[in-house]
Parts: sequence; structure tokens; C-alpha cells
Amino acid sequence: MSAGACSIRRDRGPVRFARVVNSRPVWLKPADSHGEVVLFDVLPKAGVRGMVRQFPLQLPTGWTIHADIAVPELKWAIPGDHVTWHGGRIDSVRDKQNDRIARGMGWPVDRVTDEDIRDRLDSTVAELLGAYHALLAPR
Repeated sequence: MSAGACSIRRDRGPVRFARVVNSRPVWLKPADSHGEVVLFDVLPKAGVRGMVRQFPLQLPTGWTIHADIAVPELKWAIPGDHVTWHGGRIDSVRDKQNDRIARGMGWPVDRVTDEDIRDRLDSTVAELLGAYHALLAPR
């Protein structure tokens, strides 16, 4: 095989990888954090139904955000904030702007931190369960 043939294969690698990952069903999308996995496991046991991971939400600004956990039927997003990915001022400002835009589109956003999950899981789940029931009430 020539060197040119190898480089063509290599160049298509990222495209193929993206195609494979994006072809997964929504419920099988990869998690971004351990906390997300924990919440995705615990919330259904508490009674939350219809959750999906990494739900893409297209904002009118053209920006697509991915809710770590969402209940699309209720238009409810639960992003998980880990200090590594959401700890800086720029990230925090952008996240809050995106939350306001999502809320304006009818998507309530309930952010949880890695500390909420690690140190206060029971009370965090209780708060999220309260929000879930409040969203169900008008139905």
C-alpha cells in the first residue's frame, strides 16, 4: 500500500469516528462525566421518566447546546457543571446566557454541580424530583 493511500484512510478517520458516534441512539450517547451517569441512574429510580443523555438543543443564536440529561417531552434540561469544564468566568457567563435563551424557548434549566452529586445526592435528587413534578402538574 502506498503512503498516499494510508494518508487518505487516516484523513477519513475523524469523519468515520464522528459518523459512528452520531449514529448511536440518543439513549446511548456517551456521557460527559461520572456525575451524569450517576444522575441518569438515580433519577429514574426516583420516578423521572423519559430522560435522554446529551440532548442537542438548537438555540436561535445558531449555537447548539447539549443537555447532559433532558426530558424532551417536558422540555427540561439538566446540565451537569464540573469545575474542569464550567469553572472559568467565560464558561460560566456563556452557560448562564445559554440557560436564559433556553428558558425563553420554554426549556427550564436546572444545573447541578459535581459537588451536588458527590456530596448532596439525596437532596439534589429531591430538588430535581420537585422540579419534575412541577413540570408535570400543568399537564
